[in-house]
Amino acid sequence: ADPDPGTTLTFSAASDNADISATVSGSQLTVNASANFFGSGNVVVTASDGSLSVTDTFAVTVNAVNDAPEVSPAIADVSFPEDGSATTDLNNHVSDVDNSAGEMTWAAEVLSASGTVTKDGRTREVTPADLTVSIDGGNVATYSATADSNGVFTVKFTVTDPGALSDTDTVTVTVSSQNDAPFVTAAISDVAFNEDEGPVTAAADLNSNFADPDPGTTLTFSAASDNA
Repeated sequence: ADPDPGTTLTFSAASDNADISATVSGSQLTVNASANFFGSGNVVVTASDGSLSVTDTFAVTVNAVNDAPEVSPAIADVSFPEDGSATTDLNNHVSDVDNSAGEMTWAAEVLSASGTVTKDGRTREVTPADLTVSIDGGNVATYSATADSNGVFTVKFTVTDPGALSDTDTVTVTVSSQNDAPFVTAAISDVAFNEDEGPVTAAADLNSNFADPDPGTTLTFSAASDNA
């Protein structure tokens, strides 16, 4: 206030902290802070009648609040061969203004799957359970799939900070098919026949004795004797 009747005061404000701003519009004083800043500072308000002035100083405290983590940069899609594995260092894919990457907790969920598993001559469709994503204490994710399986899986990663805020990212994991060795399904029985009465048929159809785990494979056969 001014003791002289009819005097119009003008106001200005200044902060001693660059992350705290003080703005005067007419007679209204507004205080704000930079994004993600917490801490304290002082604001000095000056009132002037044009020739004389007075100041008042008050403290400003900006309280810390937990900010959610972000999956950044996005986790890259993953590919590895059938019966192989792959890894991703998840610490390279999180940003949090309040906490370090090592303080984050990660979880993985396999959402969908398409492809096949062939075992002992039998083929079935893969399911999400055929892909395992394990995350160790260093936040390294390891991907592995059921033996002899191949296909495409969708995996959702969730990162959670100590304050229980989280973010998610979805990646595609491709397990590429590899050539698997054929195997014996039914051993050929030993053969005995009389002198000069050969040849005899030892196996009418060798496809009944051998199979290949890779669907659609056509086997070729050969035979050799250890007796000339």
